Amino acid sequence: MHECEICGNVFEIEWIAKGKDYNDFGHWYCPFCGAMFDTIIIEETP
Repeated sequence: MHECEICGNVFEIEWIAKGKDYNDFGHWYCPFCGAMFDTIIIEETP
């Protein structure tokens, strides 16, 4: 889980599968307010 330091929402992101052309630039944003934060750990579903 991740708590946004700006809006206070707590959320969880579930990664189902990586796409063929996957490229993570390390830019993550709060889905509620759009604030950018450091990379979060996302666990893939087996």
